[in-house]
Amino acid sequence: MPIQIDNEKIARFKQLVGESEKILILSHMNPDGDAVGSLLGMAHLLEKNISIPEKNLFLLLPHPCPTSFHYLEGSERIVAASVDMEACTNAFEEADLIIGVDFNSPGRTGILGQLLEEAKQPKILIDHHHNPAIESFNLIISYPDISSACELVSEILQYTGNYSQDRQGSRHCHCRKRYSGAFRCCLVCMSEKPLEYDLGTDLYRHV
Repeated sequence: MPIQIDNEKIARFKQLVGESEKILILSHMNPDGDAVGSLLGMAHLLEKNISIPEKNLFLLLPHPCPTSFHYLEGSERIVAASVDMEACTNAFEEADLIIGVDFNSPGRTGILGQLLEEAKQPKILIDHHHNPAIESFNLIISYPDISSACELVSEILQYTGNYSQDRQGSRHCHCRKRYSGAFRCCLVCMSEKPLEYDLGTDLYRHV
């Protein structure tokens, strides 16, 4: 069952993004498919649906993207703090807005946690875990009843543009083959043909 995201939160999301020129997106340490998928899915959403130039997006992880997800287009743009902390620090300094995906508190971002806590820019959290750190973010879109951040990003995609034609974004959001018993995400090959899905949202019907 698709979730109904609060319209005020979507409006605030669009406002914060619209006021920003450079945006930093990050996820949690020891990244899994949900972390990588929601990170790249959010990047695609911003680029294709809200027209944020690729050069103005910073994609950060505390640890390197696992090789099993290198097939996802855009994974080569991810900077790992454990490899290049200087680049990550510079990204925090340059960004006008910070978006966190798939974690509920700055502590989950490892060595990026202090930078995130100390950042003065507006901060958005997109997550599905319980007990988000309300005091650390300006806007929180959190739904613990759903099974992944990828699903939540795909739902936000529907509110921000022509999602019915957004094949690449849905591929990123489907990179979790299985997150829990609640649903199975697509494992999409490079030809963009889904092997299986049962989420049933309009987004997936249009892939």
